[in-house]
Amino acid sequence: MSLNKTAYNAVWSEHQAGRGANEILSTLLKILEKVAQDFSLLENITLWSDSCIPQNRNSIMVIALKYFLQNNHYALKTIEQKFCEPGHSSIQEVDSVHSQIEKALS
Repeated sequence: MSLNKTAYNAVWSEHQAGRGANEILSTLLKILEKVAQDFSLLENITLWSDSCIPQNRNSIMVIALKYFLQNNHYALKTIEQKFCEPGHSSIQEVDSVHSQIEKALS
């Protein structure tokens, strides 16, 4: 997640946890909590996701985001989730951050 040139990321080894819906959601909710704390007046967030159904495009994600909105104590009112076209990453900023992480880890 990126806001005002600040990137929010989570990195873990697949030996620690998988990459299913539960792991993705747990991580995303922690990042959303941090963003909401850092930008307490923020009312709207747009999430860009790939079209991976097991990780991002499922009812568990919708329920978790709704739960977060209903139970956060910040100004946040809406979270809009948008999806990239399958097989394409049209978000250069995300690719750039991923590239920087890969370089740092190698």
